[in-house]
Amino acid sequence: MTLKFTRPGGQTSEATGPLPLYHTVVIGDHAWRFSAVAGARAFVELSADRCVYP
Repeated sequence: MTLKFTRPGGQTSEATGPLPLYHTVVIGDHAWRFSAVAGARAFVELSADRCVYP
């Protein structure tokens, strides 16, 4: 699976691999951690957490 993340301003990053898949994006003084896990058949459940960085 490949997930693409677009930051404010248009910069992109991506995460590739089997599920579960985790990716962290730092925007300003916050880190966003995304988790993608298998959901119901043919679906992915995506969640995000935000914390102060560094």
